[in-house]
Amino acid sequence: MSGRRAGGPAGRRSAGACGRLDESGCERALAPVLAAGAGVPPGDWPAVIQRAYTVAAHWHRGQLRYSGEPYIAHPVQVARILVEVGADPQLLCAALLHDLPDDTDCPLAALREEFGAEIAGLVEEVTRLDRLDIAACAALAGGAGPDWDSRVLKLKLADRLHNMRTLSYLTPAKQQRKSREVIEAFVPLARAVGMPTMERELAERATAVLAAGDRGCNPAGPPGRCGASRRVLALTALLLPGPARGRWLEEWTGELSTLPTRRSRARFAVSTLTGMPAMAVTLRWRSPAQAGGRDRHRRRGPAAGQDMTAQVRDLQRARPPSTGDAHGGET
Repeated sequence: MSGRRAGGPAGRRSAGACGRLDESGCERALAPVLAAGAGVPPGDWPAVIQRAYTVAAHWHRGQLRYSGEPYIAHPVQVARILVEVGADPQLLCAALLHDLPDDTDCPLAALREEFGAEIAGLVEEVTRLDRLDIAACAALAGGAGPDWDSRVLKLKLADRLHNMRTLSYLTPAKQQRKSREVIEAFVPLARAVGMPTMERELAERATAVLAAGDRGCNPAGPPGRCGASRRVLALTALLLPGPARGRWLEEWTGELSTLPTRRSRARFAVSTLTGMPAMAVTLRWRSPAQAGGRDRHRRRGPAAGQDMTAQVRDLQRARPPSTGDAHGGET
């Protein structure tokens, strides 16, 4: 789930000096994961989690990520993300083991014998989920397809989130592709399973990459118009609630068509993308009628070249007073 051996080939030795985090650093990073299992009945979960780490480190030995880190750093960081959202010890073990079926020769039967049916089943399910195409993943957010254990979906999201945090080591083309996948499938999935913090970070990281790519867009489509800017705006508009999406996209596209130069169109697209996650959160506080319809006294669209700051500030006036995290905890 991290690019199928996203690093050096199997068998390549991973000297600690080659990476920013050597294997002893990975063990130190594991401490919060071990602590999360302490006192959870039944049994000695820290020992089981430590064993899961040892098994994963053994099978991933010699593999590197594109960053130069030992590959085991990735499952450790995925487990740490899941600690932050209150994952149970079984899921933490599965997080440490989740790339073994696809990226090593470790058989699932060995995991089942070592860790039991529940943990091995989580690893098996997330492996199946990882093999779905992006359209099938996107359909999960709408409740389509078979029922999945919600823990498996959370593991999938944590896996993608860590990969987004380390996206800079990939080529620009891969960064753009993976960011589009995040907008199309993983942001809606995070929303569907009630993970607002993950949803926001995924959206912000993906839109930042797409915005950076759009700065260099070339004209496509009608003469004098930047088709790349329009495509990126259409894609990131998926972050907005359904009733609002068409109206805002129509207005932004109209503004884009009035801007005379490629530079001004790219600047407009970038500023819009930058504010899109915050705007999406704000719009979700409003009623569908307010979000999709035009306020009676609101002028049409943003002024040409206006960034999103003023738009978000105007929308926030309609937001109810907050008494805490509106989305609740991520459990």
